[in-house]
Parts: sequence; structure tokens; C-alpha cells
Amino acid sequence: MEVRSKESSGFWEKLENIDHRILYWILIVAIAIPYLRPLGIPVPVTEPVQDFYNTLDALPPGSTMILEISSGPSAYGEIGPSSEAVMEYLTKIYPEHHGGDRLRFVILSVSEQGPLMYNAYAKPKFDETGWQYGVDYAYFGFISGLETAVARLAEDIPSLLPSDYLGNDIDDLKAMDGIHSYKDIAAVMVWDSMGATEWYVKHWASKGVKVGNVCVAVSLPAYTMYYKNKDMYGFIGSSRGGAEFEYLIGKPGDAVATTDTLSLSHLWVIILIITGNIGLLVEKYFSHSKR
Repeated sequence: MEVRSKESSGFWEKLENIDHRILYWILIVAIAIPYLRPLGIPVPVTEPVQDFYNTLDALPPGSTMILEISSGPSAYGEIGPSSEAVMEYLTKIYPEHHGGDRLRFVILSVSEQGPLMYNAYAKPKFDETGWQYGVDYAYFGFISGLETAVARLAEDIPSLLPSDYLGNDIDDLKAMDGIHSYKDIAAVMVWDSMGATEWYVKHWASKGVKVGNVCVAVSLPAYTMYYKNKDMYGFIGSSRGGAEFEYLIGKPGDAVATTDTLSLSHLWVIILIITGNIGLLVEKYFSHSKR
């Protein structure tokens, strides 16, 4: 009995004194594996993400959406994967669900970083899927004025957007035919890391236009309240919401990989906490038994 207790005590003492660098290397491996090959750990789809998807899929073909890009590179980790998944849906999956018919998009940015995100996530997907600029969509670049611009846009779109990002007159863009005010817009989607969604809720949702967004995690409490109050049709919150949306469209990507990484790293921390506490209890047991 004496020998066995010494052996058991020695094992836990060795585990307690293990080089911490080994624990960090295991964590690095756990983080790296999902990015090399996503594991696809199941993620329950929440109501805001499901309603976001259902609302977009129910929009009539040919109707026009406002795509507001109000985020920048600093929000890539949270909004980038979700934005890619949304563009995959809008440019490929929605047309597949509607006999090849498409939505139209009026794209703008009340954030000066918006053009960077447009060129990184939106334009490449339009180009890849053969969408025609000026016919299927138009981009108007950075629009100054913040909330004032959003309010004015609802009332008179041509007066605020007389020409597009490339300098083309609005009257020469087929995508803008018949687009004059909020009455001609079926829904608004905001890629948001600066709070622009609130302005669209105040000046568009209040007039009956559907508003949804892709947002950073810190904004979720506020947007959850808007969603529950029926001011928003749904939202995709950070990489977790992006993973849910990727599952819905059947295209696991960077958001799923990010969620896998979080799950594995958190699991490793939990294992360490449990193991550490077991070791502490064992050490206390043997110290009492020696008395």
C-alpha cells in the first residue's frame, strides 16, 4: 500500500510539473488542425440565422436589395467568413432555388473602409459567377454623412447617388431602373462593425423595409433586441453565426473552421482545468494519508 501510494503521488507530481510549453504546443496543434481541414463539429442553428436565410430565400426574383458595407479589415475575423458565405448564397444558391433568376443589388458604404471590403468579398464573387455590372448590381462607393445619409437615402436615392463608384451616371445603370426610394427596395443587408444597422432600423425598418445584418459579436445584445421587436428579419453574429449559415447553405468554410478551432481550444482548457483539480485533490489525499 505504501509503494502504490508513492507511485500514484509521483505520477501527479510529474503531471503538475510538466513543462508549460508542451501544453501550449498542444493548444497550437488544436488550433491549426481545423484550418487545415475543418472538422465540422455540429453547431445548432439559432432563430436569427434561420430567419435571415428564410427571408432572403423568400424574396421575389428581380427585387432589389440594398447591400450596405460598413465594416473594414479590422473586423475580418468576425465578418469576413460570414460575408463570403452570404455572397456564395446570393450569387449561386439563390438563383439555383429560383430557376436561375436573380436579385438586384444597390451597394454602398457609409464607412470609408467599405470599398476595401467590397473589393475583397463582393466584387470577386460577382465576377466569378458572371453577374453583369450595371445590370445585376451597382456599387456607389463611400457615401459621407453617416445617419443623415441613410435617412436621405430612404427618401430620395437618385439625389444622393447621382453616379456610381466608377463615375457612371445613375440613368445609365439598368440596375437602378425604377429605384427612387425605400418603396422600391425589398430588403436591406448591412455588413456592420460600426453600428450603421441602427440607422437603417430607424429610417428604413420604421417604414416597413426588411433590415438584417452580418455583425461583430459585441453588437449582438442590441441587435437581438431589434430582432425580437421585429425591427430586423435576422442577423449573422460573428464567426459562430457564419458557421450556422454555412451549414444552412451546405458550404462549410472559414466560419466553420473558426468555430471548430474555438471548440477544440476550449475543450483543451476544460481538460486542463479538470486534470489540475483532480491532481490537487489527489495531492491533498496523499498528504493526509501520510499523517
